[in-house]
Amino acid sequence: MLVPRAQPTRSPAADFTVLITLVVGLLVWLVLACFGVARAQREATARLQREMAHLVATQLATRIATPDTPARGATAQAGTPQGGTQQSTAPPGEPLTPALSAAFHASPELARLVDSAGLAVELVRAHPVLAPALVEVSTLVDGAPALIAVRARNDARIPPVLLAIVVALLAVTTALTGVLLWRLLREHAASHQRSAFASTVSHELRTPLAQILLFAETLQLGRARTSGDRALALGAIVQETRRLMRLVDNVLRFTRLEQGAPQLRQEPVHVSALVVETAAQFAPLAQTSQVSIAVESNAAAVALADADAVRQVLLNLLDNAVKHGPPAQHVTARVEDDGVQVRLIVEDEGPGIPPQDRERIWHAFERDIGRDPFRRAALPTDAQPMPRGGQGGGAGLGLMIVRALTEAMGGDVRCEPVDASGRGARFIVGLPALHQEPA
Repeated sequence: MLVPRAQPTRSPAADFTVLITLVVGLLVWLVLACFGVARAQREATARLQREMAHLVATQLATRIATPDTPARGATAQAGTPQGGTQQSTAPPGEPLTPALSAAFHASPELARLVDSAGLAVELVRAHPVLAPALVEVSTLVDGAPALIAVRARNDARIPPVLLAIVVALLAVTTALTGVLLWRLLREHAASHQRSAFASTVSHELRTPLAQILLFAETLQLGRARTSGDRALALGAIVQETRRLMRLVDNVLRFTRLEQGAPQLRQEPVHVSALVVETAAQFAPLAQTSQVSIAVESNAAAVALADADAVRQVLLNLLDNAVKHGPPAQHVTARVEDDGVQVRLIVEDEGPGIPPQDRERIWHAFERDIGRDPFRRAALPTDAQPMPRGGQGGGAGLGLMIVRALTEAMGGDVRCEPVDASGRGARFIVGLPALHQEPA
C-alpha cells in the first residue's frame, strides 16, 4: 500500500527569516536605485553645466575685453565717468568684482542663464584658481590679463525631490516591515495557542474517558459485587460522561465563535427555573469536590435570551467556581431583577482574582491566572484552592464563551470580589429583561 509522503512544514522562524531577507533586499535595491538615479542626474547636470559654463565664459570674455562694456549698462559704476572705461585697482589674485558686475549688468540674459544653470562666475587676475572650475577662460581687463572661472554651485548635492523619495521609500518599507512582523508574531502566537489548546483538550478528554473505561470494566468483569458498588460505578460513569459532554460543548461553542458571531434565539426565559434545573444537574459533579450549591431564585425574573446559551453560561460559571475554589466550599447562584436587567450571579469562596487579571480572564486560553504564591500561602492549609487556570483549570475556554454568549444576547458580564479583602469571586451576568421600564 502506497502512503503519500507528508509535506514538510516550515516553522515560523523560517518564515520570519525569509520575510526579513526579502524586505531587506527590497530596501537595499530601492536605495541603490535611488542613488543610481541621483548619480545619473548629477552627471547629466554636470554635463549641461559644462556646456553652459563654456558659453558663459566665452561671452563674458568677449564683453569684458570690449572697451565700451560699461557704457552698455543703464547705470554707471560709482566713481566711474559715464561712458568711460572702468579702472580696476585690484591687486593680483583678488576678484575683479566691479568689472564682472558691469558685464552682467550690460547683459541681463547672461545673468539669468548663470542663475538658472546653477553656476558661479569669478573674475580674477590671471593665476591658478584654487577652487575646481568647470571652465577657465583668459581675458583682458584694462589691458591686463585676467581669468574667468566658472564653477557649479550645487554639483555635490542630492536633489531635494530625490532625497524626499528616498526618505518616503524608507518610511514605507519600515512600516511594511513592522506590519508584516506584527502579523508574523501574531500568527506564531496563534499557532502556539492552537498547539497548547489541542494538548490541553486531549488531556481533558483523556481524564473522563479513563474514568469511564475504568468503571465500565469494573462492571463488565463483575468486580462490583454489591448493589452499592454497582451504583457507585454507574454514578461515576454518568458524572464523567456529563463532564465530557460539557467539555465537548465548550469546544464546539469555541469553534462556532471563531467562525463568526453566534446565532441565538431571543425569547422569554424564566431564568430562576432554568438556574434551579441546571444547578440540580451539576450537583453530582460538585459533590465530588464536596461543594454545595445554593440557589436564590426570583420567580418574577424573565429575560429576553436564549435558554440553551443561558444554561451553557451557568454551567461554565459553576464549573469555574468548583475548579478554582477550595474543597467543601459553598457556591451561590442568585437571580435578581430590577426591571431593566435580569442578573445571574455566581459566587464562590476561592482566593479571588487580582484586579490586574479581571479583564484577561475573558480571553481564550488564559490558564495561568491566579498563580500567586503569596496569596496561596496566606490561605489555610486545608483550604488550598486549585489555581485559576492551572493544570486542573480546563482548556481556558469557559469564561471566554460566557462573555461571548452573554454579549450575543445583548447583555454584559463582569467580575468583582465577594468581600472587601479581595477574597472570593462574584461573576455577574446581566441579561435584558422582558419588560423594561421606560427610561
